Amino acid sequence: MWNCGNWLVGFPAGMGHFGGIFGLFLLLIIGYLIFMLRQTFRQKSRINTDKDDSLAILKTRLAEGTISHEEYQRIRDVLLH
Repeated sequence: MWNCGNWLVGFPAGMGHFGGIFGLFLLLIIGYLIFMLRQTFRQKSRINTDKDDSLAILKTRLAEGTISHEEYQRIRDVLLH
């Protein structure tokens, strides 16, 4: 009655088998967009983690006395901008 078993055929209505290909293409585009969004968010979180790690190393070097306070400030400004 509702023809739910073959949902790609005729999508959008009245387009026959071309509609099925269109529906599949539409699903592929949506999947690709979701994949790219996930990659973007992963990359941003990885950059923040790298920056936090770099600042921790910089603070350790300052505490150990291997760099001066001026060097610490200069490098910190570079990392934060």
